[in-house]
Amino acid sequence: MLTIFSKVLVIFLMMAVGYLAQKKTILPEGADDIMNAYVMKLACPCLIISSMATSELRRSAIVDTLQVAAGTVIFFIVTLLIAWLFLKAIHYTPKEDWGMMIVAIAFTNTGFMGFPVTKAIFGGYYLFLLVIQNIIFNLYMFILTPMLVHIGEPRRGFNKSYLRSLLQPTTIASFIGLALFLLQTGLPSMVDEFLAMLGDSTIPVSMVIVGYQLAKRPLRDIITNGKLVAVSFFRMLAIPLLTFLAVNWLPFTAPAKVILLFAACFPTAVIPATIAADEGKDAGPLSSVIALTTAMSLAILPLAAFFLMHWYGIG
Repeated sequence: MLTIFSKVLVIFLMMAVGYLAQKKTILPEGADDIMNAYVMKLACPCLIISSMATSELRRSAIVDTLQVAAGTVIFFIVTLLIAWLFLKAIHYTPKEDWGMMIVAIAFTNTGFMGFPVTKAIFGGYYLFLLVIQNIIFNLYMFILTPMLVHIGEPRRGFNKSYLRSLLQPTTIASFIGLALFLLQTGLPSMVDEFLAMLGDSTIPVSMVIVGYQLAKRPLRDIITNGKLVAVSFFRMLAIPLLTFLAVNWLPFTAPAKVILLFAACFPTAVIPATIAADEGKDAGPLSSVIALTTAMSLAILPLAAFFLMHWYGIG
């Protein structure tokens, strides 16, 4: 238990560094945009390729991969429906924001935040499985979000520009890594060392960015909105619990179950807020849920990691 919490504590101490860096103006305004570009376009793709290229093509790995892929598809289909039913049950208003709240509940930050946290806590093989989950997640997010955010409004055309968003560096790196994994060709030692070293910087830089961005959002104002608080608690508590009740009894391997369950514990993804704004929506409510669920994850992720490692006998 102490080992698990020490790993998690180190990660969230990095967040604290980012938080203080913003509050004390150690990092200038807009520093998160620069660091985010470094992580998403350089460091994170290296982390993905390095982890996937060094994974062995064992029968268990193929089974884990297929189970994670199938479980992820089912998760998104069911979660979108559950999110709609929840909003209906609490009579969420305004109705025009239903689409954004459905996105807030269904789409989790398993890429930017999930990759470094999973690698640090569970190791490279579990990161490999999370990358598989994230490939499917990106397809759902970039294709469905522009349509989902307009739920409650008159039907309008699909913005085809978001298909091009699928060609982001992390997605390309995911397919390259998957190809290397299937071919089992390996990488030259110098290339592998370079990718691993650069990829390892993803963890500290990503966590500093999360802390920096949390410091910029007025959480005190957010928690006064009861509906947004309800959506945030449902996302961070009910969805992981419902996922556990569904997944734990499936005939899946332990690694597949761990990734499907841990992925459900991450806060709301950040990119949908950008997509919503570009679609002409007021992304304020969605951004508020992102901030609140990210703050809640500081407590939930360590507890989830400890529970999963203990329940499934990892480490």
